This record gives sequence, structure tokens and C-alpha cells, in this order.
Amino acid sequence: MHFDMTDPDGLKRFERKVEDRVTHFARTAMVEAFRRITIKTPVDTGNARWNWWCSIGTIDYKYDLHNSLVIDYGRANQAFIRVKAGDTLYLANSTPYIKRLNEGWSKQAPARFVEMTVEGVENDVNKYAEQAIRENP
Repeated sequence: MHFDMTDPDGLKRFERKVEDRVTHFARTAMVEAFRRITIKTPVDTGNARWNWWCSIGTIDYKYDLHNSLVIDYGRANQAFIRVKAGDTLYLANSTPYIKRLNEGWSKQAPARFVEMTVEGVENDVNKYAEQAIRENP
């Protein structure tokens, strides 16, 4: 990303490019976090897996009793389509027993599967950001 100091609008364009890149990374990271966390959520009826909700600005405490093994991957894309640089993005689950699942209650997933997923996505985003900086100084 380069800009010309003699161009009066150059700094503004540079700022927009940076904001666009930050927005892209945030959206991509949260969609990927949703994808990974839903896959790692232990499944009996599919209720806990279904109840991962994505939101911008405030936590979505929705709980929808749902018995399906389907994963709605479009949900994250739809929720984060209007994200802007500086927005706070949330991924939440209000299933009554989600905390127990995360503590290792089910043999289908290790304890702390939520934290491990977040750490994995953070590591990947950091790698991609470092690569983007190297490729576009």
C-alpha cells in the first residue's frame, strides 16, 4: 500500500485502504471462527451446534431449541456483511449446557474447545496479517 505525499487525497485513500483491510480481516476471522466452532461443538441432537450466533455491537443471547445436525454456514456471512473497521464482533452461544460442554462434559470434544478454536483463528489471522504486510509494505 503506497501513497503519494504530494497528492492531497492520497492520505484519505490510504486510510480507506487500511480500514478496508482491517474490515476484511475481521470479517474473515469471525466467519472462520464460526465455521470452526460449529464443527468442534459436540453433537447429540445438534442443539448446541445450532445455537452459535453472530452479531455486531452487542451479544446475541438468542436461544433456539433446535434438533438438527445441519450447520448454517451462511449465518456468519450474513451477520458480518455490514461490519466496519472499529466494530466489535461477537460469536456467542446461550445453550444452557454450553459451558459444561466446553469444560469437557462430552467425550466428542476436549475441554476448552472454544478457547482452542479462538486461539487457532487468532494465530491464523496473525500469520495472514504478517504476510499481507510483507507483500504490501
